[in-house]
Amino acid sequence: MLITMRISLFLNLALLLFSLQSCEQAPVKPKVNKSLFKEHLVQKRIGNTSFYISLPANYIIEGTQGEDFDVYYFYPSDSTVKVHFSGGMYFGNFPHAFDPQNKKCQIGQSKSTVLQSNAQWLIYSCAGEYTIQTTVKSGSKQGWNSFVHAFGKGPSKLERDKLFEVYTTLKLKQK
Repeated sequence: MLITMRISLFLNLALLLFSLQSCEQAPVKPKVNKSLFKEHLVQKRIGNTSFYISLPANYIIEGTQGEDFDVYYFYPSDSTVKVHFSGGMYFGNFPHAFDPQNKKCQIGQSKSTVLQSNAQWLIYSCAGEYTIQTTVKSGSKQGWNSFVHAFGKGPSKLERDKLFEVYTTLKLKQK
C-alpha cells in the first residue's frame, strides 16, 4: 500500500511539473485589448471639417489644405516621445495608394470598418515596420472630398493594430 501511494504521488508530481514546463514554453503574442485601448482615446475634430477621430490624448492633428483636397496628419504632440504610430487622411476626389518602400516588402491585406463602410486595407511589412492604407467613400455632401484615403505607420504589429482601432473611430457628423 505504501509503495502504491509513493508511485501515485510521484506520478502526480511528474505530471504537474510537465504541465508547468509546457505552459512556460508556450509563446505569448501581444494583442491589442481593443476595449481598453479605445477607452483611453479622445475624440478630436479633424481641422474645420465635419469629421472626427479618436486618438490618444497626447496626439495632435495638423493639416494642409490644397485647392481641391485636404490632408491631415496625427502624431504625438511631444516630439521627444518615441513615435509608436502615426497616420493621416487625405480628403479629396483623387486618392492615390502609396507604393511600398522597396520590392522586398511583404504585402498583405486586412478588413475593417471605416466610416460605416467595409474597408480593404493594404499592408506593407518592411524591415519590421508596418504601413497601412485604405480608401473609402467619405459620405460627405461637399463635392470636393468624395473619398478618404486613410494611411498610417507603426513599428510593430501591436502598433499597427492600434492604428486599425483608431480608424474604426473615424466619424462624419452631418450638420
